[in-house]
Amino acid sequence: MTISRNQKVTLGFVLIIVIFLFSFFHLFRKTQINPITGKKQRISMTIQQEIELGLQCAPDIAAKYGGLHPDTEIQNRIKNIGQKLVAVQQISKSPYQFDFHVLADSQTSNTISFPGGQIFITNGLLKLLQTDDKIAVVLSHEIGHVINRHTTEKLSGFDILESFKDSSSVTLEYTPSEISNYISDILKLTFDATEEEEADDLSIKYLVNAGYNPNSLSKVLMVLKEKSDETDFLNRHPISESRIDHVKITVRKYSKSNQVSDQ
Repeated sequence: MTISRNQKVTLGFVLIIVIFLFSFFHLFRKTQINPITGKKQRISMTIQQEIELGLQCAPDIAAKYGGLHPDTEIQNRIKNIGQKLVAVQQISKSPYQFDFHVLADSQTSNTISFPGGQIFITNGLLKLLQTDDKIAVVLSHEIGHVINRHTTEKLSGFDILESFKDSSSVTLEYTPSEISNYISDILKLTFDATEEEEADDLSIKYLVNAGYNPNSLSKVLMVLKEKSDETDFLNRHPISESRIDHVKITVRKYSKSNQVSDQ
């Protein structure tokens, strides 16, 4: 039986629809319960895959920003603040392997967190923060994104055909191309208002429990908003007046029971 050109076009179109629907429902089937927040999320990667990929991406992201800052004292300061934050009960019970790094780039003001717990801050942003409270604000906010699995959830929808890949096994080695594409995708991400609010809420909780002043969060946001022309931070973390107002309200709520000062 001879198939006409129109029939071939129709069959091809039907095949595309079938593949798309299969991918779509396969993606929706990949629903996981966040072990910390309890939220249902459409995520195909396992937590162990997040950790493995983040560790393998660390050298590449460092190289992209001029390497790690050579000053051991600066690196230890950031690591100590970060470890004080992740020692709080809500984070310490998480499966993530948090580590904190200062990137040498002093011209760029940015922070990047990888799913799995690798968190980076540029020297340019670090110079804007100065105090431990303000540094803790940025680190705890990034921890909030990791705990909420925001990046993995967003990237799970980048390429719907990726859902065909078997994500049940732990991938121990990723190709240079996969790592490069993954970093590129992460750097393109912009968190929406809801995701920023969720990260802020967790950040405030972690700051309070680690002994840092959560009032520094709104102050840091206002400083970064004023320096929007000088920082890359706002490209990924939009700051609105409503967000700052929400932070102040949330801080007051936590402060009532923890007697946090306004200083």
